[in-house]
Amino acid sequence: MAGRPLSPYGATKVAGEALAHAHHAITGLPVAIARLFTVYGPRQRPDLAIHSFARRMLAGQPITLYDGGRGSRDYTYVDDVVDAFVRLIDAPAPYVLVNVGGHSPVTTGELVDRMEHALGVRAVRVAAPAQPGDVPATYADITRARELLGWEPRVGLDEGLARFGAWLRPLLRGGERVEA
Repeated sequence: MAGRPLSPYGATKVAGEALAHAHHAITGLPVAIARLFTVYGPRQRPDLAIHSFARRMLAGQPITLYDGGRGSRDYTYVDDVVDAFVRLIDAPAPYVLVNVGGHSPVTTGELVDRMEHALGVRAVRVAAPAQPGDVPATYADITRARELLGWEPRVGLDEGLARFGAWLRPLLRGGERVEA
């Protein structure tokens, strides 16, 4: 049901957008909202999937694939997000809401396949049931971002994973602890 997310995470996003819209309506303050879709890249939080998976894969540790790796996400490289934010500064309207995503979702299983290629290691996969409240798929329709901002993602998933691996490997060689 639209506007009625099933997860606390989704509910906070809807509430935040409603609050920003109400504030704009009352004060006239310009508002630009970017709905971000699974952002990854250097300095990503270590508890998020790509970072956690990469560390565990490079250490030869197993990774857990919820919903058996069938869930899909639309991944967005951090440089593309920064580009969208810069473009939003000069948004052409006083209230703008756009999706910022890779516009090309992949299953978690396919993500791990592509990470294996980027990192040059095989993953030890452990299948697990879907987590309660987790949506089965995300997909960023970036039509408004294209039309209003002239924005388009430039870094594909394979290139982004290679860049992430190039950033992570020296940290691990430098003796940083590998955590899940």
